[in-house]
Amino acid sequence: MADRHCAILQLRIRASSRYGLPMRRPALVLTTLLLSSVGLVIAPPASAQDEQPGFDSAHVTIELKRDGTAYAHPGFRVAEGEAGVFVIECADKQHEITVTLAAIGDAKAELELGYTIDGQVKLETRLTVELGQPTRVKAGASELVVVVDPHGRADRSRGDGDKIEGPGSDDPLG
Repeated sequence: MADRHCAILQLRIRASSRYGLPMRRPALVLTTLLLSSVGLVIAPPASAQDEQPGFDSAHVTIELKRDGTAYAHPGFRVAEGEAGVFVIECADKQHEITVTLAAIGDAKAELELGYTIDGQVKLETRLTVELGQPTRVKAGASELVVVVDPHGRADRSRGDGDKIEGPGSDDPLG
């Protein structure tokens, strides 16, 4: 009799779990939907106005003036916190200019500027520069002109005649 009683209890447990689960599922789904919508009301997503203004990188160009001659480096993009190393060969010496962008704001940028000639340190300084404007720094007989522009610049290194036309042109690879 005890075995029969256990079998009847197990049947009731199976039957209740089989029929009770579908009834619980809609309640679980409704509860989840209600809680997620309440979460959206409590914590709305950040809008574009809440974001920090400023830039995370800038196009940096360098010009070195020495003995009446100007040596310009076309520049490249440098990220905030990153060091950009510019190497200019002039008068049989290697001039290395290191620009590290510490912070870039809407109108100004803070940078660390290092200048060496053949490994000898000539200048190490921290500057605040206006974006897009040339900043001049004297270092002995040399003058450095640094331009930090977060908007970059257009590539004018090739003329229109140098561009490849595409398929059907005289391009051997097309």
